[in-house]
Amino acid sequence: MLSNGGTGNDNVKALVYVGEFDPDTSESAVDLSGRFEGSALGEPSGDPAWKSVPSWFLFGSDDRNIPAASHHFMAERAGSRRTIELAGGSHTVAIPEARQVADLIMEAIEATRGGERQ
Repeated sequence: MLSNGGTGNDNVKALVYVGEFDPDTSESAVDLSGRFEGSALGEPSGDPAWKSVPSWFLFGSDDRNIPAASHHFMAERAGSRRTIELAGGSHTVAIPEARQVADLIMEAIEATRGGERQ
């Protein structure tokens, strides 16, 4: 949730932040995450597993944290065996679409059964 979600709405009486960013005007989550030590956001990663392990991707078309174009780029770069873009899905797509996530995990297990990395 963005801090301005309740601005100008008389029905909003209080804000409760649960694991959320609380940015000020013109401030982004990236600004806040890099302000103090301890954030893993923006840190370079080591060698990615997708270079040697088969990958599958599932994401929501309406993810406002990682745009669908970024998901498509990463899936293509990783040589995704299957890429699913769920129409209307948000950044938390795994919660309401748990069945589709589980099905995709089972597909990956079946495709790699026997321990081979294909």
